[in-house]
Amino acid sequence: MIGYAPVSKAWQLWLPDSHRIIESRDVDWYEGAGPAPVPGQDPFDGDFSLDGPDTAVNGLGPEVVTSPTPSDSPVGTAAGSDSGFRNSDSESGPGFHMQLRSRNQAPAVFPTVVQSRWHPEPTADPHDVPPYMTTPRAHDSRASEQGGVAEDTAAATEILSPTSTVAPVLSSSPTSDLVDNPLFLDATSASGSVSGGDTPEPVSEAPGLTLPAYISTSSDISYTQAMDQSNPHRDGWLLAMRDEMESLHAHGTWQLVKLPLGVVPIKNRWCFSFKHGDNGVVVRQKARVVAKGFLQRAGLDYDLTFAPVTSKSTLRTLLAGMVHNKMFARQLDIKTAFLNGVLEEELYMEQPQGFVVPRGWVCKLIKSLYGLKQSPRKWCEEVRRVLRIAGFTPAQADPALFIRLEPDGTVSWVLTYVDDFWLALHCLILYAKIVAIMRKAKWTVTEMGVPKVFLSIDCDLTLDSAGRCVSLVISQHNQIFGMLERYPIALGDETKQSPHVPMISGAVTKHAAGSPALPNNLMYASLIGSLIYLSTCTRPDIAYSVSALSRFTSKPTQAHWRAAQRVLVYLRKCPNLGIRYSHSSDFAVHAYSDASFGDDPEGRRSQTGMAILASGGVVHRASKRQITPAVSTGEAEYQALAATARDVQWFTHLRVDLGLPCSLVTIQCDSTVANSWCAEVALVPRAKHIDIMHHYVRDLGMSGRIGIAKVDTTLQLADAFTKALEAEQFWFLNGLLGMVDCKRGAIPPTYKRPPR
Repeated sequence: MIGYAPVSKAWQLWLPDSHRIIESRDVDWYEGAGPAPVPGQDPFDGDFSLDGPDTAVNGLGPEVVTSPTPSDSPVGTAAGSDSGFRNSDSESGPGFHMQLRSRNQAPAVFPTVVQSRWHPEPTADPHDVPPYMTTPRAHDSRASEQGGVAEDTAAATEILSPTSTVAPVLSSSPTSDLVDNPLFLDATSASGSVSGGDTPEPVSEAPGLTLPAYISTSSDISYTQAMDQSNPHRDGWLLAMRDEMESLHAHGTWQLVKLPLGVVPIKNRWCFSFKHGDNGVVVRQKARVVAKGFLQRAGLDYDLTFAPVTSKSTLRTLLAGMVHNKMFARQLDIKTAFLNGVLEEELYMEQPQGFVVPRGWVCKLIKSLYGLKQSPRKWCEEVRRVLRIAGFTPAQADPALFIRLEPDGTVSWVLTYVDDFWLALHCLILYAKIVAIMRKAKWTVTEMGVPKVFLSIDCDLTLDSAGRCVSLVISQHNQIFGMLERYPIALGDETKQSPHVPMISGAVTKHAAGSPALPNNLMYASLIGSLIYLSTCTRPDIAYSVSALSRFTSKPTQAHWRAAQRVLVYLRKCPNLGIRYSHSSDFAVHAYSDASFGDDPEGRRSQTGMAILASGGVVHRASKRQITPAVSTGEAEYQALAATARDVQWFTHLRVDLGLPCSLVTIQCDSTVANSWCAEVALVPRAKHIDIMHHYVRDLGMSGRIGIAKVDTTLQLADAFTKALEAEQFWFLNGLLGMVDCKRGAIPPTYKRPPR
């Protein structure tokens, strides 16, 4: 017997055979007998002991510490303080915790069982019981206990015990720091075994062991579903939720305070996801507390929300420049990044489900939390502050790119995308300095080493003997395989005829006429979104197809769905295609501009295509409709030239920021009329109606900031972004764009060969 139950007229009992604490009103007292023996163990061999004061009962019960009297002081502490949630008369932590371990074993990381700080009263409100006092589950189960102890089902509550089946998370921090932390949902097992289903078990991180997770797939389940006893992933979610709460407490994310009068706290929810390694295998499960930021009020709960993220063109340019300069490549991942931002507004949030103290207490947010509207901006401010300490400043062309000028004239780069960092450095000493500064700022940094997967982009780096990158191939074959599993492919006549090209001419215009509409556009819109990300990152070969299909996401027809499936068939045939960048003596830049004429049947607008190449591969490309209709082919080409000139100017600024060679960029165009308009100031009758914004390219050309040159139509690389091409020309241009098979090093002939 341990003592009185906190909120019911019952006793708390320790069951040594099942290693649980129960509450029951039916207890038989045997005052003349000793403690019940543990099966397979001599009760007097002294094998078990308790940490802390000698308050144990016969060496078998948990440690019981009398809690202080309640006060109105808030529970928890702000960031940087380790006094929150402690069991001391001078601190406002809860008043009960338990730890049990063997004398012959090293201290294991056990949870802290937290109870109310109030002395238990018979009339206590049962709703004030903290949910983490009991094992979270969707329904109560009736079970009989062995050893002659009768359990009253209505009053008995299963308390967390050290024999839970959740795998332990080993930590290099002192055990006492974790024992005093009450934010644990379930207990750990000394053996470290995990139960529950045939699914892959989440892997825990031991000290000095890095288990990188590259791709996250969300699991659309609720808290109740995750905690259901029949859920095979339940133990993994328990462990993930405990890790999340432990991280929130370590960052000092909130203080527990009484809810002020007239304040409505923001709600939150648990979000669950699986983390996959570079081979697609689940390496761990992730749970995250997300605030419902849509309940925030503009001007009161938040002000500015803009936060920049880098573009994929900047990423590819950095990779091309890194290969050109033969630099070291390293990847960092910041765990719970948004928790490092400090809030200026006074916000209150309900406690996360499953981790609730008695009523009336809410979380006063000190740090930013996922889901808040201002959290991305606060994190960007923190990133800028920490990287400035390391000597990095934001680039003018991309505020998510940070550069540092070294004493020898070289430039080091740090590219940020929320919590993912790509570092390109000339010296690894600087890398160690950056990591040390981040950890000094209390960031939880995971060193991923040489990048293998970045933003779901598979990176195949070729290193020299010193570890510097000399060539690189980026692809997304793992992403493609996942898409093929998510979206069904119903092969029709069109897909059987020629899957060696993503789209045939007229697939969107001719075949869609008279085709019945899809009953639901959700699957179509989801597929187009996935294809857009592919084409934006590493697959310029499907850029035009995706641009054409994305115009019909609101009201797609069955013909559009078949055309989208055709792109899937094409990707299934060549999933390993990617872009290769290789070292060269000079950072030569080539730009191409092209346009179709009036191929849009609705608005009769033309299609602009552009491509910028460096280090042997495409670093920037675009395939989009023009904003105004053109009345001639020359005008459409002229508008495309103006759009390309603007992007070339941005690319020039980016090269200056990166410290790369900046020679004059010449735009290759196959239109004689457009080239002549760029060189003449005199009024041209056919061009007098053209908007002033399109004459921007003429001013750049005449001032000598860009060059305009004529290129043969067969060598016009931007032609692949303006229309659907035949197989021979399509694959020829893909080779010129720097596309290769990441597994074979070149485009296999089987990709190009038409079906028989």
